Amino acid sequence: MKNTDDLLTNGYDFTMGKYMSDGWALFKKGAGNYIGFTIVFFVLVIVMSLIPFVNLLVSVFEYILMAGIFIYSRNLLNDKGEFSNFFEGFNSFGQIFLFMLVLLVFMIPAIAIFLIYIIPTGFIDSALNGFENAEYMAEELIATFQNRTGSIVFLYAALILYTLYIYVSYSFTLVLIVDRNMQFWNAMELSRKIVAKNFFSFFGMYILLGLMVFFGVLFTCGLGALVAIPYMNIVVFSAYDNIMGSENDTMEQKIEEFGGTSDGDS
Repeated sequence: MKNTDDLLTNGYDFTMGKYMSDGWALFKKGAGNYIGFTIVFFVLVIVMSLIPFVNLLVSVFEYILMAGIFIYSRNLLNDKGEFSNFFEGFNSFGQIFLFMLVLLVFMIPAIAIFLIYIIPTGFIDSALNGFENAEYMAEELIATFQNRTGSIVFLYAALILYTLYIYVSYSFTLVLIVDRNMQFWNAMELSRKIVAKNFFSFFGMYILLGLMVFFGVLFTCGLGALVAIPYMNIVVFSAYDNIMGSENDTMEQKIEEFGGTSDGDS
């Protein structure tokens, strides 16, 4: 495990090509399990979406299942990967749930400001009354968009950029929770500080990965998602592992250093 204080003070080299090539090598190593889990992932999400009350927590379950990709990747890297690893994210349910809750709290004000600005006066009262004068409210909504087109586009762009900032800044949070057993807030803060050192490089990597996923899914009639979704998460794991290292690396490094010192003294 690399010294966190040193990373925050001196930064680190961002090597996107290595993260992506290492990610692809890891994917190929466990391709069958990654693809099999992605199929299970889609099935579980669809089933959960159809169950009353449970469907309210679908996003949380998605994050927990994504965390399983990181757990399996760590074990696979150590030649210990088992399919059951994909579901070990549930062991960190509480911390992942709190992480998701904080993300929601971060997003609500921005979304609320945008909606308040574009919704005409009286729209909510009309909605509560069953849209008794629906035609008038529709005209008001259209008029609002026409009169405020420029500012609405600006606010929408700002909302998208803010969302991307949140997504990119906290991209290591899940890995830190399940790989280092960190508390959600400490994981969020560490992720934000580490990513901030090369924020635009991370941003560019996510744009590239997003385009790869989009075109991969588009040109394969959706089948590409079975490769693209796990691969995207594996690249995130690879970036994390290259930049920060494993919790277990500390002991391994100490053993190697001890052996080296012994050899040198003899």
